[in-house]
Amino acid sequence: MNIVIIDYGMGNLRSVYNKFQRLGASCQISADPNVIAKAHALILPGVGHYGRAMDKLQRLNLIPILNERVLEARIPVMGICLGMQLLTEHSEEGDAAGLGWISGSTVRFEQKENKNLKIPHIGWNSVTATRQHPILDGLQPEEAFYFVHSYHVRLTNPNDALHRTHYRHDFVSAVQKDNILGFQYHPEKSQEAGVQLFQNFLASVKTPAYV
Repeated sequence: MNIVIIDYGMGNLRSVYNKFQRLGASCQISADPNVIAKAHALILPGVGHYGRAMDKLQRLNLIPILNERVLEARIPVMGICLGMQLLTEHSEEGDAAGLGWISGSTVRFEQKENKNLKIPHIGWNSVTATRQHPILDGLQPEEAFYFVHSYHVRLTNPNDALHRTHYRHDFVSAVQKDNILGFQYHPEKSQEAGVQLFQNFLASVKTPAYV
């Protein structure tokens, strides 16, 4: 089992790598298409700017191999924070097209009706599952995770939502479609809940039908 964490110049790669290493998983950080082509699962982490992230993926020529592995080979993939947002079709941040694996867009938190709304949304917040899924096994009904973000995902198909969170208004905090998973929060910074989520993901890699 080989997990590849996609290195496209954005933040939090090392913290994700360290968490998987502590769980005994075989993983590596790479931007090499040949390495990605042999991966059993992919992690798309990230903290940064959506438009610049997509530009970097394009300049590294990673989008074709990512599409091949995720959409054709259908290996499990996990997007974290910016990585989840990149799964969508478009973002207001940089007015940029995304990977388009999840139908929807990435939009900034609205402050028009909430002048006191602090952006970015930083800190611990609870999540509510919208449906059952094995990736959520062992989590509490109102589990808390750690967030740092100014943008959130607005789905075209609400059935793709896995978690929702309230921050003055409800927003999608996790998505799942077939082999594609995305988490707006940071499992690698979320203590026991994050460990459980990563363990469940590792189980999905061992048994692909699990996702």
